[in-house]
Amino acid sequence: MKANEIYRSLSQESFWAAKTNRVRWWASRYYAGVDTLTQLRDATKPRPVSRDFVLCPELSEEAVQEIVRLR
Repeated sequence: MKANEIYRSLSQESFWAAKTNRVRWWASRYYAGVDTLTQLRDATKPRPVSRDFVLCPELSEEAVQEIVRLR
């Protein structure tokens, strides 16, 4: 299955529908094999964009643990 098909499927399930779009998208990419566990864990770290600006983490540690546990 492709990541977008998995995303649509997750969006229809009541448990996953309560999650944010970002969490569902990361989960679908991980379940489809597009992203690795390392990439998933890297999403929990702040990302520097420039010397003065850092983006907040995209996922929380709890969200990553839940995604991995539910696979």
